[in-house]
Amino acid sequence: MKFAAFLFVASLAFMGSSCYLVTQGKLNISGPVKAQELSSFEDRLRYTLRFQSLGVATLILCVFNVINARRSSGALNPLQGPEHKTQGAKNVFLNSLEQFIISVMNQYIMLVYLEPATILKVIPLINYWFAIGRVAFMVGYPLKRTFGFSLSFLPNMIMTGFNIYKFVQFNKLI
Repeated sequence: MKFAAFLFVASLAFMGSSCYLVTQGKLNISGPVKAQELSSFEDRLRYTLRFQSLGVATLILCVFNVINARRSSGALNPLQGPEHKTQGAKNVFLNSLEQFIISVMNQYIMLVYLEPATILKVIPLINYWFAIGRVAFMVGYPLKRTFGFSLSFLPNMIMTGFNIYKFVQFNKLI
């Protein structure tokens, strides 16, 4: 439990320091795009879609992890043999897929609310955190997965909270 708490604090420190570096302009992870180039929703969506390739790549990595688990355990046929030996790899893949869907949907919703200059900083950060987090989650699964899980789950929770707040504010529900 203490190690999990350490990994959680480490994930917060990593996200906080990388967020500071990006927002202060000390680290450019947005590529050559300028805020003026994101004037339309279509431009913002195109920019965001480009970064989704990082998440898709982690899902492909998870699929290879399941294939490797099957190959090394002898569970090549999922209807026969030691299928239970592939459960960890399948759990990692399913959790990564769930987190990816939540992340992508939240990013698309945020495009409605965020200014282009903010999009240039937030979208790359979220996607780099996601990719790093999912690899760390896979490597640390099951006992040392906290760091990796936090790098995707916490941004998802923050994005969801932001999107709900903006929805309520826009619709004058408060």
